[in-house]
Parts: sequence; structure tokens; C-alpha cells
Amino acid sequence: GKIMTGWKLEKVREGEYHQSYKEAKELQAKAYFRLGSAQHSTSDFAAAVRSFEHSIRSTRDATPGGEPEPVVIRRLAEARRENLRIKKRHRKKFKFMFSNEEGGENG
Repeated sequence: GKIMTGWKLEKVREGEYHQSYKEAKELQAKAYFRLGSAQHSTSDFAAAVRSFEHSIRSTRDATPGGEPEPVVIRRLAEARRENLRIKKRHRKKFKFMFSNEEGGENG
């Protein structure tokens, strides 16, 4: 293998771990946003909501007091709205299914 030497490796780097943590959290936020976007496009809205929320959390971890980009908030709102719409439709189907069974048994 290769042995690395040089002044960059020997020099003490103050505060480098803070910068590395910030960069990692920013990349994590970006990855969660992309994952949420993919899940949104495949109509997996519940998973998309979770991914967008993780993206926002990672952004806030990277820069305390920082706000996520408007596109993330907009996509989160869209995913929540679509998820709610699907849940309502499922509830309606479920209710309709059982109301037909009750009517069929009694009649």
C-alpha cells in the first residue's frame, strides 16, 4: 500500500470535524430530498413525507436556525396533501364495502 506523508497530514486542523459534520448533514438533506422526490413520483406519498421531513431535520442540524429551501417545504406540503387524499379515498372505499355487506345480510 501507499504511505501518505506531508504537512497536510501532520498539521493540526482546528474545527475540521465541525465542517465535516456540516457537510455530511447537508449531503444527507440533499439525499433525503432526492429520495422523497423519487417516492413522490412513484406515488408512495407516506414514504415521501417521511423523507422530506428527514431532509428538513438534516438541514436544521447542519445549520442551527437555518431554514430549509422553499422547494423542500412545497414538496412536503404536496406529499402530505396527496397522502391525505389517498387516505380519505381508502376510508370511503372501506366504509362503502362494509355498508354493502350489512345491507346484503339484512336484505
